[in-house]
Amino acid sequence: MDLPPLGPVNEFIPVPKNLWSFLNDGPFERCSICDRNLREPGVVYLIEKAFRGDEPVFEYAMCHDCCDNLSSELSVKSLELINNYYEEHVDLVARRERLLSNHGLDPKPWFDKCMIKNREIKPREEHQICALCQDGDMLFSYMPFCLSGEAVDDIVKLLSDQTLGVIDDFIGKHFGSPDSSDLPKIILI
Repeated sequence: MDLPPLGPVNEFIPVPKNLWSFLNDGPFERCSICDRNLREPGVVYLIEKAFRGDEPVFEYAMCHDCCDNLSSELSVKSLELINNYYEEHVDLVARRERLLSNHGLDPKPWFDKCMIKNREIKPREEHQICALCQDGDMLFSYMPFCLSGEAVDDIVKLLSDQTLGVIDDFIGKHFGSPDSSDLPKIILI
């Protein structure tokens, strides 16, 4: 996405509990890929969690370097189509300004609605939440956000076979599912 740079983000709070690891019942401390200490000063990392209703399906925290490595394996065409999809469906700058203006640093409204479909997440609905973090804090940048299962399905339809293979390999390797078709796709790439 061609977004204006935010510069230093001064809006942050400690990582809220809905982004804590359900496996460890606490904040993520290590990168799920390379085991890097996420508590090292200056380490930027992404958290993504997928749910079916209130039931967690998968979660990970990934340092910026591992995010870049994963993104570099995806097809250029898939990345272009994903960027176009976001640009067509949501004004991330206006969304950020509106949420900060109306709700300040309360994270709940950032996760209550699907960012793409602009509707509340229904009970028992599949959805995913994402946030950008640093130094144990969640940053209010163009994230955090929530995507409904419907929005994720839209995005998955845009992906090339190469990109789907990379994502399936990633899910199989890190979530132990030889058949990842039963798992939601990772959407933030």
